[in-house]
Amino acid sequence: MTAPPAVAAEDDAAPAAEAALWAALRRDGSTAAREALFLRYQPYAQALAARIYGGRHSREVEFRDYQQLAYIGLLDSMDRYDPQQGAGFKTFCTPRITGNVLDGLRQLSEAQEQISLKRRLQRDRLSSLKDGKPAGRKLDALSELAVGLAIGHMLEGTGMYADGEQADRHDGYAAVAWQQTCRSLRQAVDRLPADMAKVVGYHYFHSLPFEQIAGILGLSKGRISQIHRAALTQLREKIQPHSPSRTTT
Repeated sequence: MTAPPAVAAEDDAAPAAEAALWAALRRDGSTAAREALFLRYQPYAQALAARIYGGRHSREVEFRDYQQLAYIGLLDSMDRYDPQQGAGFKTFCTPRITGNVLDGLRQLSEAQEQISLKRRLQRDRLSSLKDGKPAGRKLDALSELAVGLAIGHMLEGTGMYADGEQADRHDGYAAVAWQQTCRSLRQAVDRLPADMAKVVGYHYFHSLPFEQIAGILGLSKGRISQIHRAALTQLREKIQPHSPSRTTT
């Protein structure tokens, strides 16, 4: 899984370096420190989600929902953690992440109207791509929307063309062409401006909704939506180099 470009602490970072990040977060509310700490402990939160998922008794809830609940618990733990209390962060966050996953699963099971993470992600993308489209030129707008959603499927690696039986239906040439397109898109993401690459990476590679990305980067959800739309516009131009450019308002 490709991580979004960001300032991140390595797993073996010196305690003093991590202490400096916590100090910057507590003292200044540093978004760079918040992002670095999130990236440092994100694999741990994902591992806790996987452990709970492995012991599940029902298949009604997707792993992505477990993962998202763990990330919410991690972010909440980061907001509440006080290094001066003496406990290490893993000791502090483990019961909170686990508790948030279990509580969230109960709410998902009890409330039929709850939207799954996958649908929330799709809703974020659809809203982002529809924003700013003029009332006229409906066919052009619909075409751009369809291409944008298709790019999202390719980036995510779980789209309608790459899912199970659908992927198996490609002949040899189509399968190779599909893989090359996906690889080209990943490389194009690496060449995006830093803010776009971060949003695409967090959303598609780490399954974070716009609201959570906004919390990590210290931006509004609306701004994340704008960055997402601009990023997909640039990626669309990469895979449609001969298409006439359109001005997005």
